[in-house]
Amino acid sequence: MRIYLGSQDGGIVHYWAGKYPSLVGQCFSPPQFNPRMWMPYFLDNGAYKYFANNQDFDEEAFFCHLDKVKLGIKPPEFVVIPDSVGNHDRTLEMWHHFYPKAIAMKPALKYAFVVQDGCEVEDVPDEANFIFVGGTDSFKKPRLQDFAEAYSDRVHVGRVNNLDFVFRCHELGISSIDGTGWFRSNHGKPIFMQLEQYFEYCQGRGTIQHSLFN
Repeated sequence: MRIYLGSQDGGIVHYWAGKYPSLVGQCFSPPQFNPRMWMPYFLDNGAYKYFANNQDFDEEAFFCHLDKVKLGIKPPEFVVIPDSVGNHDRTLEMWHHFYPKAIAMKPALKYAFVVQDGCEVEDVPDEANFIFVGGTDSFKKPRLQDFAEAYSDRVHVGRVNNLDFVFRCHELGISSIDGTGWFRSNHGKPIFMQLEQYFEYCQGRGTIQHSLFN
């Protein structure tokens, strides 16, 4: 399972990318864009930032972001179509607005539909290449297994910022996750080095020492 560590570009991220091939990646929200040839990445849409700041979604910024993927630049693993945090009905409306424009603009790329509160397994659009499980924690965690079982290796989970949740996603067969909280301080101490427990486990050099379903 790959872990996308936001747009972090510090030495430890590149060290991990070399030591643990295929397990580490980056994600870029508008206007950030600095992909590396040796690391996979995906394009996020920045919806959570607008939500947190009580701002309207910036459509122009999204398409400018998408347009940065040009011939000769390593393509993203997928692009997250704009969504509305905690609102499935509005997210579905946004999919029908943004997806046709995005696929017309960049037909070779793969696109992710964001699962938000109120979404059922059967509500995911057929044309979605990936399923990005977002939504509030009260929705996401109880329903995660349903989407993992229905969509197998096409599932990505957002905002995974603790080791127990990392291992739970791994056990459910999730394809990838992201989290920006790893590089924030916890009582003055960074927590990102905890991720090495997961990377070492995937390399067969460690064991799970955490409760998987907290």
